[in-house]
Parts: sequence; structure tokens; C-alpha cells
Amino acid sequence: MFVGSALIELYSKCGQIGEAVKVFDEFLHPDVFLWTSMVTEYKQNGDPEEALEFFFRMVMVGRINPDRVTLVSAVSACAQLSNFRIGSCVHGVSIRNGFNSDLSLGNALLNLYAKTGSVKTAARLFMKMPEKDVVSWSSMIACYTHNRDVIKALNLFNEMIDMRIEPNSVTLVSALQACALAGNLEEGKKIHEIATRKCFELDIKVATALIDMYMKCSAPEKAGDLFNRMPKKDVVSWAALLSSSIDNAVLLFEGITGKDVVIWSATIAGRTGELDKAMEIIETMPNPTVPHVWGALLGACLIHNNTKLGEVAAKSLFSAGYYILLSKIYAMDNKWENVTNLRTLIKEKGLKMMSGQSVVEVGSDICSFVAGDRLHLDSDQIYGVLEK
Repeated sequence: MFVGSALIELYSKCGQIGEAVKVFDEFLHPDVFLWTSMVTEYKQNGDPEEALEFFFRMVMVGRINPDRVTLVSAVSACAQLSNFRIGSCVHGVSIRNGFNSDLSLGNALLNLYAKTGSVKTAARLFMKMPEKDVVSWSSMIACYTHNRDVIKALNLFNEMIDMRIEPNSVTLVSALQACALAGNLEEGKKIHEIATRKCFELDIKVATALIDMYMKCSAPEKAGDLFNRMPKKDVVSWAALLSSSIDNAVLLFEGITGKDVVIWSATIAGRTGELDKAMEIIETMPNPTVPHVWGALLGACLIHNNTKLGEVAAKSLFSAGYYILLSKIYAMDNKWENVTNLRTLIKEKGLKMMSGQSVVEVGSDICSFVAGDRLHLDSDQIYGVLEK
């Protein structure tokens, strides 16, 4: 049985869940570990429906009592599906099997009820839990925040701090999101102080939540100051900084270095139809505008069918991809002669579109391919599967 569980895990981690099922089917009387392996591996491979199918087969057909790991996996599968009804059934099974005081299972159930908007059920469970850790507190605060009960979220956060329970980055993010929703700048500043003391201030998720809170609480200067001090920024950080309004983007640009802020400003302005504002932002750049900025503007011109600004952007670019975008703008405006001239220009300049390449990991191998690719040794078998 142990070897069977190990093989199931191995095949599942390699993405060969079908082989894992074959191993499972070889056992006439699979034990709780084999059943649990199948439930867990299906859940981890993004197939919660099949995970729950195995769980109920285990309980109802196999007459096997689930253990703690099985129940946590089944509850997590319900959370992936946001299925309150089935999750409640699994909760009932856990109580009948004596796991109603298990901490890991309680935390998984809190997560499920939070995702399904079952705030009262989550609150009752939280109150009854004989043991709570930082995950329990964070899950309940997140539950209140995501369901827009921000007063209870902040009250619970403050209760947690008063009880000297150390918050983690997840706790702080949920509390800051509650401040942003409530427009509670003072409470947000207090949480910022806690984040600083706990050395979480420049954690990318906490810093992004702080920036979002300051922007939504009309304190863009504080948001910009923190943004400048962040050692690492991702796409969500930029979006948080510029989410409030385009005017804030222009205001903040003077104090922020780097081209990306302008790209984001131009993109956001363009997507909201404020193409003139996008051009205004681009013109504020002290240095010659980089191609990415013109590309953002050209993409916005395609969305809003603005031929005039599209021509301005395209003339500042020299790649085939951007010329193709401009030709699409001409086509939308029924300027077919311009489309023909532009495509002729692409050929004369010898410009070529780079093929879009996809990369997948298969076991320990990295495979790359383009559309219609037949260079792989197993291409016939691959296309055979796709055609089924």
C-alpha cells in the first residue's frame, strides 16, 4: 500500500494522473492512505470535482473512514469550487468522525466559508474552535473583509493585536484591504506602523496593500513615498498606485523614477478612452520616449479606433508588430489603400513578425513550440490527442 501511495504521488506530480488511477485500480481493497492520495492529488492537479468524486466513493462505497488529511483535501476542493453545500456535507462527515476540534481542518473550513460568503457560519465555527493560530485569525479577518464587513474585520484585527497574537503578512493585507474599503486612513496608518515594526513594510504584498489603502484614502503622497522605497515591484503594485485616477498618475509621475509608471499611465488612460490624456502623460517624459510607451498608446488607439494618434505612435516605432497594429486601425476605419501601403512598407523594410512561442514543462524537460509546430519527435502522437 505504501508503494502504491508513493507511485500515485509520483505520477501525479509528473502530470500523469491517468497512470496514478491505473495504480489505484490495481488494489482490490485500497486503504485510507491510497484513497487519500487520490483525493489529494486530484485536488492539487486542479481537478476538485474528481477529488470529491473519489472522496464520496471512499466514504459511501469503500466504507473507509477518512483521516484528517483526507478531510482537509476534500474541504479545499470544495473551496476551489466555492461549493458551500458539499463543503457542509464534508464538515458533517468530519464531525461524525471526531475531527471537529482539529486545527488544520478548522482553518480549511474557515477558508471555504469565507470563499462562499458564508460569514455567519464562519463566525460560529471561529468562536467554537478550541485552538486558534495566526491562520485562523487571518482567515476570519479575510472572510469579513472579502464580504465587505469591514468594521468586524478591523475589530477582530485589533482584538488579535490586543491578545498579543503576532500577525503575518496575510493578516496585514486583509486588514489594510478593510481600511481601503472603509476609507479609514487613521486605522491604516496604525497598521502601517505595525507592519514597519514587524519588518513587513517592504514585503511586496503588504506594500502594495498599503499603497492601495493610501490611494483610496486620498493620501497619494504617502503612496508614492512607499512606492519609491519598494525594492521590488510587480504589475499589481503599479496598478495599485495608478488605480485611483489618471490625474493622480500625472501628479505622482514627477516624484517617481522609471519608464514603467508612464507606460502604466498611458495604458490606463488609453483603455479608459482618455487618449489625449495619455498623450499628455507621454509628453511629460524628460527623456526620449521608449518604444514600450508608444506601443501602449498604439494599442489603446486600436481599442478606440483613433487613427490620428495611432499614426503618431506608429511613426515612432520600427517593428513589424506595431505596423500590423496600425494596419488594423486603418482597416477598422475602412482605409484599405493605407492598409496595402503599410503592408508593402513592411516588406520593403524587411521587417518580420516574431512567432509567438509557448513553453511547457513536461516532467524534467522544458519544451517550446510555435503554432503548427511539428518539430517535436512525438508531434504525431500530440496532434492525435488534440484531434480527439
